[in-house]
Amino acid sequence: MRRFITFLFIVFVSVISCDQEIGRTKSDVLPNRDLDAILTEGRIRVVTNINHTSYFIYRGEPMGFHFELLKKFADHLELELEIIARNDIDEALQLLDRGEADLVAIGLSVSADRKEQMRFTEPLMQASQVLVQRKPNGWSKMTGGEIESLMVRNQLDLDGKTVYVQKGSSFAQRLYSLERETGTDIEVIEVPFDAEELALQVARGEIEYTVCDDYMANIIGSLNNEILHGL
Repeated sequence: MRRFITFLFIVFVSVISCDQEIGRTKSDVLPNRDLDAILTEGRIRVVTNINHTSYFIYRGEPMGFHFELLKKFADHLELELEIIARNDIDEALQLLDRGEADLVAIGLSVSADRKEQMRFTEPLMQASQVLVQRKPNGWSKMTGGEIESLMVRNQLDLDGKTVYVQKGSSFAQRLYSLERETGTDIEVIEVPFDAEELALQVARGEIEYTVCDDYMANIIGSLNNEILHGL
């Protein structure tokens, strides 16, 4: 069965200004800071998403995968680390573009458009995009075959379904491409929630389907046996 492949990257270093952006003037853009300027100030400003894996506060202490990487990076350069928490990808990129942040630390797939605007680090891992869905009602009394027969296990089964995905994410672009490739009618709803929150919403029964990276689906699935992922 075909899988959606994406590469996970953590940060990109700079964004090329776009003077044609609607409502944008040159006065809205802060001067770009190079490494020398950052070192002179002694502080680096980083946008990252806040969730249970990337960055979160536990008992008053910041934690998370992205936070640990960024803290080691800042410590190596002897810089103070300033975290700007944003779960909206577009807003994170705008902060970088306007010079209000120096780095963005969010898992992103590389696309031709993004490569024209920003510089990526080396990839940290490879991940597959998977569909997250709840098991059918009464699944605990069903056989494995009965459960499978009621789940979306083929791309064509998404025809007529509604899938919620993070706004501006590669998940949305992949679903739009899938529609064109298969001729299916998928209602794609982009919302300002990150992939982890949307997977949790599926687990809670608030939405039926979302798409996220397989490692995230595995984490959520290990905490809630009501969900399955596939495709």
